[in-house]
Amino acid sequence: MEFGRWASKPAQKVCQIHGEQMFYIGPNNVLVCSKCGKELIERDEQKLQNDFWEVEEQRLEAKRIDVLFNSSIVNAELKQATLNNYEVLNQDQKEKLDIAFKLASGYIAGDTNNTLFLGPAGTGKSHLAYGIIKHISDKTKKHAMFIKIPELLARIKSDFNSSEQTQQKWIARLSKVPYLVLDDLGTEKVTDWSKEILFSILDNRNCTIITSNLRSSAEIGNIYGEAIKDRICKGVDRQHGISFDGMKSQRRKYY
Repeated sequence: MEFGRWASKPAQKVCQIHGEQMFYIGPNNVLVCSKCGKELIERDEQKLQNDFWEVEEQRLEAKRIDVLFNSSIVNAELKQATLNNYEVLNQDQKEKLDIAFKLASGYIAGDTNNTLFLGPAGTGKSHLAYGIIKHISDKTKKHAMFIKIPELLARIKSDFNSSEQTQQKWIARLSKVPYLVLDDLGTEKVTDWSKEILFSILDNRNCTIITSNLRSSAEIGNIYGEAIKDRICKGVDRQHGISFDGMKSQRRKYY
């Protein structure tokens, strides 16, 4: 008698439940009939499947966390940023935090718009942007990345031996990740090469949050050209174009 992956030998007993001959199966000599054995095998196979999917879920979750924290290009201080630890000291900051939660909820619900955070340095744009994609990733279990544009370009340039390969690897990765922050647009040295990379990333995606010290889409167009401006502003309406003008730097406490 075959009992799946288990060896068996006949026993001189009859199953009181099914009225059939019983067998010893497996290393522990479990006593079953063919019908009991089938039920046992099904339970065992179900447990194996459950164990597999539990391990697979743990692997996928570990991968998601690794992408969010270790594949992103983000400094150590900002890695701790969440929407819940954004410091609210005035009405402007409260309004921006409320907007951030609404944007996150919209993306979780299926919005595909890009979002623009424009305004002075130190006003919390990067903190809120990273907090938004963390919140989205935690809720949807989809991958998200935070990339400081100047450091991305520096990394690509530093790999002299395979710069073309490195460039294509980054473009492919950033084009496919479901949620992306491109941080500090406008602080990099803008060249035809840097614009080509930016265009290639943005041309193939949506659900991108762009932060910049630039003050308007017109200024973006003047620096990067209309083609890149159109891709940066893809889906950006009044709810997704957020100005931080008039807010004080959170980095400077006294001066």
